[in-house]
Amino acid sequence: EALVLILEDYDLYKDSTEIYETLFWEMKAYHHRRSVLCLGRLNIGELLKQRQYERAISIAEACFGATDSFALADPKDVIVLATQAYKHGHHKLANRLVATAEAAYGTAVDLAPIQHMRLLMDGVTG
Repeated sequence: EALVLILEDYDLYKDSTEIYETLFWEMKAYHHRRSVLCLGRLNIGELLKQRQYERAISIAEACFGATDSFALADPKDVIVLATQAYKHGHHKLANRLVATAEAAYGTAVDLAPIQHMRLLMDGVTG
């Protein structure tokens, strides 16, 4: 219920990612797993649009800390975030993003770029 109230004004504040990012970290501190994952997906998508890659990486790592099966809201974001994670030295995160994308999205998206990224990650994190 709290998340519904928070998201009610999303259109007004969506460009102020700091608000939703603060809520994310507060929810994480109180162990609201479902809310954390929902806000994590929301934050990651917005942060990627704003090219705030390090902040998106931190949130993705926190989400994987809550569940090993975390998947992004938009499958197109997987390549962007995995690439940035790899470039910033977060190879384990990049590998996890690719692995969960394959499981989560199946045939709903073109997995060729994701599979290519997976091969790159396997070579690094093997």
